[in-house]
Amino acid sequence: MTIQRAEDYVCTSQILDCQQGLNHPDEPLSHVRIVLTTAGSTTHLVLAHDGLGIEAVNYLPGWHKQLLYLEDLLLGQPRSMADFWSTYERLTDS
Repeated sequence: MTIQRAEDYVCTSQILDCQQGLNHPDEPLSHVRIVLTTAGSTTHLVLAHDGLGIEAVNYLPGWHKQLLYLEDLLLGQPRSMADFWSTYERLTDS
């Protein structure tokens, strides 16, 4: 997987298995699970972020934004990083 984090900063990863929790300051320990399954010629992605408590509502627009960027990347039409925060702000304004 290749993710462009900034104009001149590209990360390439191959994630086979992960059992790591997320521990952000001032937030409860949480766990992200991403499951990919094939369905004919398509792939389904299921993302579950557990253990957030009341923080869940704050993470929803961030995950939505990340998945929009992933979708466009997979379609061969990567979004510009210049739109990163404005996309997030549009998702939080609704």
